[in-house]
Amino acid sequence: MVTYFVGFMKTPDAAHFAFVGPDLKGGLLGDGNGIAVRKGDTATLAKVNAALAAIRADGTYDRITAKYFPFKLM
Repeated sequence: MVTYFVGFMKTPDAAHFAFVGPDLKGGLLGDGNGIAVRKGDTATLAKVNAALAAIRADGTYDRITAKYFPFKLM
């Protein structure tokens, strides 16, 4: 959904298109989003998790998301 929203849906060609139906949830890899981190790289994983927690806690994540998307990403 994000790919279409930030790509095609932002163009004049999309004037007569809209998202319809329920949001798709789950699937092959389950619910949620993912960030790839090298298997076993616990230091990088800890840094990514800490950074995400910090920007969600102070409202930065919500401000950035609202600027670009009319829906929640996480």
